[in-house]
Amino acid sequence: MAGDAGVGAAEVFMVGGVGTSVKGRLVCDFRGLNQALPKSSSSASFLPVVMAALRLSRPHAVVCADMHSAFYMLHLCDHEGCLNKLQLRYGDGRSFESSRVCFGAGFGPESLDRSLGRQRRQFLRDPPVRMRRSGLAQWVDDFIFFFGRMDLINIFTILSVFLRFVGLCGFVAALKKFAILVADAARPEFQALQDLIRPQATTLGVTLSYHSSPVATLSLACDRNDRLQAARSILSQEQWCKTEIYAAAGGIGHDPVGLHGDAKPYCDATRRLFGGAFSKVSWGKPLVKAVFTEDQWLAWTTLRERLLSYVEEHLACGCDHTIAVSDGPVEKMVLRTDASQSGGGVYIFTLDSDNREVDIIRDAFCFTKTQQHYHSNRRELLCLYRGVCWIRRILSQMKDTSYGRTASSTTSITGETGLPTVVIQSDNSCSARWCLSSGSTLKVTAVERAAIVRLAAALGHELAEIKALGSNYVVEHLSGTCNETADKLSRALDIVIKGRSPLTLNALLNRCLDWCSDTTRSSLSSL
Repeated sequence: MAGDAGVGAAEVFMVGGVGTSVKGRLVCDFRGLNQALPKSSSSASFLPVVMAALRLSRPHAVVCADMHSAFYMLHLCDHEGCLNKLQLRYGDGRSFESSRVCFGAGFGPESLDRSLGRQRRQFLRDPPVRMRRSGLAQWVDDFIFFFGRMDLINIFTILSVFLRFVGLCGFVAALKKFAILVADAARPEFQALQDLIRPQATTLGVTLSYHSSPVATLSLACDRNDRLQAARSILSQEQWCKTEIYAAAGGIGHDPVGLHGDAKPYCDATRRLFGGAFSKVSWGKPLVKAVFTEDQWLAWTTLRERLLSYVEEHLACGCDHTIAVSDGPVEKMVLRTDASQSGGGVYIFTLDSDNREVDIIRDAFCFTKTQQHYHSNRRELLCLYRGVCWIRRILSQMKDTSYGRTASSTTSITGETGLPTVVIQSDNSCSARWCLSSGSTLKVTAVERAAIVRLAAALGHELAEIKALGSNYVVEHLSGTCNETADKLSRALDIVIKGRSPLTLNALLNRCLDWCSDTTRSSLSSL
């Protein structure tokens, strides 16, 4: 495929054909060209980070909009001189016009970030009116506008100018998915938009609404019932295939708000058990009790019982994550982490006006078999690093969605950062001390010194990013008795197996997977 430009874009060759048992096919090898292309996956922010940043802004009004391409909105034009319109002439004599001035072909979610995402960033950098406590978040083609109390007077201007702007660029908002949510105290300022005000709106798998009793709060409810019911149906069966197990674990682990981390270790352990114990079994083959070893069946029944209990509880009670609205953003965000032998826990919260904790993130994860053999201080530092990464991503999202900021600016057009101070608390004194040291000055005498130095350097980089965003942080050593939530999240797999004390679920899982590894090694050595 060489042409006037020189080297061709791809190599072309024939496979199969005459003299073979395979039908002849012409193959074009575009691997070299494809490697130079940008990633085709979406560059959208992590969904729980988007929701955490929205809750931390504590807005008085939220607007949800679902944008889609308007390239198909062309109609026949039979006159010349269209004002503010683009004319397209076809070879057969027909003419078309459009008020959209941006045309082109884009493939995959990534194309939205390069077109619609660029327009959002331009609108945030140079809004039509001065905005103080508001912002605009995007997740692929879903938009969330949020407004502080002092900016409510500008909501009509912001919405009309933005929708007109993106309309000229080829995008429109679906009216059925366009909704304005307003706290009761702010409703009098929305007389012109009463027809568009809704009691609730669903976006990105979360239902948003405002409540006024006893104080005005923004509520986020995860729409997980369909996933949980499907998972319950699978877990209630007497035989399962790997496809069903992975689907059930994924449905239960779905967490758009980032506050259901207590179930994730059980979901991860379930996938690990079935993936390791039945690695050579096809994905669609039913698995019954007879194919499990005694340990595997005991581990699976324990996990299954935990998962079913979790599903039943959440189907009965649902979830309602609330935070009180306020005239300003949260001033302080607290991070607590903990590590056990089996896993880690991350707990991020803020404090309300009564000094009560308001959950922002609850994350839990399992350690790999290798990580379980790390020194306890290294595991604690690993959890702290993961927690600081959460903080940095949330702060970055808050900055990225605020009006009047540029990539090189830490302050808005009002001269304020708008970002909370971060309080990092660890019940491991070594981790708290290492958090304040650079990798080059770290004094460690442990066998794993090199790994700890690298981890501390990575942690220092994340903390430097937090500083660069315009936020401040302090590091505190916390008493273990005050770290109950993170400790509980980290110990999900440390439960004792019924009737087999002191055997824990984590130890049983390791025994199952060790048996799988020994079986694999034995089969390989016989070849």
